[in-house]
Amino acid sequence: MKTLIVLTTMMTYQLTLACIGPNSHDFIPENNLRIPISNGFIQEHMTEETFNNIINNVISQYKDEVSKFGADLKVEKRWTDEKVNAYAHRMNSKNVWEIVMFGGMARHPLLTEDGFALIVCHELGHHLGGAPKRIPENPIEEIFKDKIIWASNEGQSDYWATLKCFRKVFKDKDNFAFLQEQVVDDEMFALCDKSFSSKEESALCLRSLIASKNLSKVLTSLSSPDAEIYPKISTPDPKEVTTTFQKHSEAQCRLDTLLAGTICHEVLSSNVSDKNPNIGTCNRSNGDDFGVRPLCWFRPKDSITPL
Repeated sequence: MKTLIVLTTMMTYQLTLACIGPNSHDFIPENNLRIPISNGFIQEHMTEETFNNIINNVISQYKDEVSKFGADLKVEKRWTDEKVNAYAHRMNSKNVWEIVMFGGMARHPLLTEDGFALIVCHELGHHLGGAPKRIPENPIEEIFKDKIIWASNEGQSDYWATLKCFRKVFKDKDNFAFLQEQVVDDEMFALCDKSFSSKEESALCLRSLIASKNLSKVLTSLSSPDAEIYPKISTPDPKEVTTTFQKHSEAQCRLDTLLAGTICHEVLSSNVSDKNPNIGTCNRSNGDDFGVRPLCWFRPKDSITPL
């Protein structure tokens, strides 16, 4: 009888793998939210052309890097799809790395263009973000370990999005001109000035902070549509996990993570590692106390991936 139950469970799990499975990673938890194409504000807010351009702008920076792993980066731009999400996936052939971007997510009325770029970076981060990786969470998942452990976990994908990707995509843009049309408070100036000595790096830091705050606002609205209070840079999530959290954290914790990646002093050219989360990052083992991954999802002692 026990054998039958185990076999039935394994069969169910295999079916799940075939459909969405643990080798697919959503930007937010699976949901039934839908935002259709319309002729009103949403259409003006994000057009199909803008949607495609933002995705292309991010992906063009990383196609060559993916090819160094012997893989092809496949991107699906599903503008007409109303789903409010995005996901990363690896096909049965490990040589195909995929990200799928849905128009419904891009059309969220609170989301800015830079915020959407961060979502693309997050999904790319599942492929390139390094350790900590997604690890099996139960005995059944352990059986399919090779289909799971390829992906950087949710928190690390957020961290890499600002630590590496957003910087690379926007470092040569006119960030000073962009900031002239934005509201930047003294706290944000102080954080970026503390992290970076050049005006150019500080301007890029500020742009990343603005995008991160926008994305945290979107995340809050998705989980609490009537929310009036949004995450703040000055109110970090106080909780500390006892083991590295694998799933999507709350919006404040995700803002803390995006902030940490933004203000980390580690140079852009310093690559992350698939095994050791302390390589190419700001980390406590080096004595860093600025730009380190927040303890609301990250536990340093158990985050080295046993590949």
